[in-house]
Amino acid sequence: MKRHKSLALLSSDHHHGLNIAKMLSTREGINSIGTEDACKKLADFFNNELVNHFSEEETFLVPPLKDNELIKRMCEEHNKLRGIFASLGSVDNLKNTLLTFGNLLEKHIRFEERELFPMIESTLPESTLIRIGNSIKLRKRAI
Repeated sequence: MKRHKSLALLSSDHHHGLNIAKMLSTREGINSIGTEDACKKLADFFNNELVNHFSEEETFLVPPLKDNELIKRMCEEHNKLRGIFASLGSVDNLKNTLLTFGNLLEKHIRFEERELFPMIESTLPESTLIRIGNSIKLRKRAI
């Protein structure tokens, strides 16, 4: 799907996220590398990529659309994913928690690509989209 250039960097982030999600969303995927390594991969991905990605979306997409239901859903799902990740150290069934995280991450990314981003592209004026895109580029360069 052709993405507006302002959202292209966020959309590009989703590619790696889908790879992680696919690995975590099946027992076979987790078993193929082991639960401990799956946790390490998730921790690396979460801390080095997902935290920044969530921050960029919340910083630049929420203000112009704060009352929009899809934006509210995005933030709710971000918070669910943060909560699941935070619980990894204290859960009894780690594999099930990884599966839950993987499945939610995949659904979340697909929601953003299929519903949220198209809505943003059709709702916001070009000048706002350009400003958002420039802000995301600056943020990514600074990281």
